[in-house]
Amino acid sequence: MKDSLSSLLIAYLLVLPSAQEAFCKPTPTPVAKKPELVCRTKQQDLELRDWISGIMAEAQKAKAEVQAAQNSNTDLQDKLAAATADAQNLANECAKDKECAKHPFSCGFHRLLKHLLWVGLGLLGVVVVLLVASFLVPGLAPLLGFFLSIWNKILSLFKPKP
Repeated sequence: MKDSLSSLLIAYLLVLPSAQEAFCKPTPTPVAKKPELVCRTKQQDLELRDWISGIMAEAQKAKAEVQAAQNSNTDLQDKLAAATADAQNLANECAKDKECAKHPFSCGFHRLLKHLLWVGLGLLGVVVVLLVASFLVPGLAPLLGFFLSIWNKILSLFKPKP
């Protein structure tokens, strides 16, 4: 066993320097070529600058066009949302109208009753206010009589005629 360890150590020491030499040598780097200079005339240089400035102007126009398109798109999205809400409201109203169209007399009658109820409650409220006020101010009694006569005329419309 001692023999094998020593032979391994000897082999390692013999191989190690050659391995170090292989890894430690600097690798050659290729020499970079110097860029070749291009000689242009002043006219060519001015044409190139004009061409570049033209491209930059077109790029600015394109940026402005894109910004305008984005603004227009946002505006259209807002209008679309409003139109969608309006369309939904219209659809709901049409659904109510279709429901009402199934029973036209019932719907119209209910509307009429509702209006009559509000008018009657309004007149009744005025009469009650005048009645209370006539106890406090006796000069309001003729005004109360006027409203009571109107009330009696309205009630006479609903009484059967002889």
